[in-house]
Amino acid sequence: MAIIIQGLSQCVLCGQTLDNSKEITGAPPLTSNIKDPLFIFSDAGMHVSCLDAHPLKENLLYQIQQGDRVRGAANARCIVDGELITHPDDMLGFGMLTSDLGEPLAAFNFIILNRNNKYKWDKRNAFISLAEEFIRSRKWESYGPFNSLEYFMKELA
Repeated sequence: MAIIIQGLSQCVLCGQTLDNSKEITGAPPLTSNIKDPLFIFSDAGMHVSCLDAHPLKENLLYQIQQGDRVRGAANARCIVDGELITHPDDMLGFGMLTSDLGEPLAAFNFIILNRNNKYKWDKRNAFISLAEEFIRSRKWESYGPFNSLEYFMKELA
């Protein structure tokens, strides 16, 4: 969840200071893709009134809800075998790859996979192909030097 310092942090939507004069909220880190419309909300604080008036509010809340279903060690179950992943180094968690539910890549949002099962995953090649096409189509631009989508593809190769 976003770290908000009252009186110092700014609302990502209106730019005004976040303080106790208005109700505030924060979003978890959703994506590192700066081209995704929900990137602006990722790990950011905002006024509840600004969020309520924003046209992407419902999409944001949907994506947060989907992420909440799989976050946390108790929910870290592999998509292949359904088993709880008990060793953190074995877990590969995709998070939100795209907020556009019309994109084929969206089917892979919030997938959790045990690395030991990557060759058993029947959708591995489909994911790699879709991710490659997503990058080739210039729909992905990573925030910072670490490109998580390329990392996922490399881990599954």
